[in-house]
Amino acid sequence: MLKTTVFSGVPRSDIKKFTDCMACSVNYYMQGEEICFSDQERITKVLVVAEGVIRAEFFSCGGRYMTELLKKGDAAGELFFSPPAGGKIGFYSETDSSVLFFDYARLLHSCEKACYYHTVVLSNLFKIASERIAEKTLHLSILKEKTAKEKILSYLEHERIKKKADTFEIDKSQEELAEYLCMERSALSRSISLLRKEGAFKSKGRRFSLPPSSK
Repeated sequence: MLKTTVFSGVPRSDIKKFTDCMACSVNYYMQGEEICFSDQERITKVLVVAEGVIRAEFFSCGGRYMTELLKKGDAAGELFFSPPAGGKIGFYSETDSSVLFFDYARLLHSCEKACYYHTVVLSNLFKIASERIAEKTLHLSILKEKTAKEKILSYLEHERIKKKADTFEIDKSQEELAEYLCMERSALSRSISLLRKEGAFKSKGRRFSLPPSSK
């Protein structure tokens, strides 16, 4: 539980002091269990995935429209997620999981002891939040592509850059990729087949091989 980005730079011996000072709690969840749900309300607690995987689901009037998996060390809460206008957000345990909770508002105010690790943890949370903003900006740039083929190629090009290789494996199943690209799974499968026939890449399952970049 203690080896998370949130506590980076805080000595192990001080993490227990922080969790005591912040009145943190650790809850355990079975696979598929609801962790918390927001209906046009802010989730004021910071959630840190201590073990397992949890799933964030965003809902609009038309139903679920996006999901995101959070793994060990990832954080969630009002600093990282907010319900879309008129929408809702829920967190669910994708696997058996344990989650650390603490109050974000309480973190903003130094305690009587003026514990230095409050500042360190807050800085770490802002770093995580900035990384999430960068991820969302990238996601939006991919979704702005006009055609299904362009979305797929844009996503794969960014994966190539991230993995620093022309041949790589993506971390999403076809269903997850279709959801990420806001496409029907059948449309995604059809577009991948067409791109493969056109020589845009070779692929098998989650493994893709793109022609060497000219850059």
